[in-house]
Amino acid sequence: MNYKRVVLNSSSIYNSIIGGINRYSFELFKSISKNNEFLISRYPTFNSFENKKKLKYLNFLRNLPFAYFLKKYYEEKKFKKFTLSENKFDIYHETNFIFKPFNNQKILTVYDLSWILNPEFHPKKRVLFMEKYFEKSLRQASAIIAISNYVKKDIIK
Repeated sequence: MNYKRVVLNSSSIYNSIIGGINRYSFELFKSISKNNEFLISRYPTFNSFENKKKLKYLNFLRNLPFAYFLKKYYEEKKFKKFTLSENKFDIYHETNFIFKPFNNQKILTVYDLSWILNPEFHPKKRVLFMEKYFEKSLRQASAIIAISNYVKKDIIK
């Protein structure tokens, strides 16, 4: 059978906080898994309590200076290693706003633009990080999924 290989950034599924983004990512993964046209892999592949402890440690590192940029660099290296160690992927679906390096089709899900519309509710470091990288992700996307018409209109502005 000829199918497309998809890698889904599922890091939000493993977040300790249950919320909209991780619910969306989980349901997306389940839905794509049922479709015979796609073979989906999750990145990162957290399968044990030990890996969840590592994720909590990485979240702790957010308080370091340049934390967002250090995390981005670290995640890009890990993602590249993962995508090269597995068979080639045709599609990369990013559910956390900022693409990692990938040479084939990219799909971006956008939930909101709250760091632009309401920056006072976000850490300054996050706002600066998103201002630097989000538009680049929009330009790189083969497709963009806005979770509502309201978000779609905000993206178009």
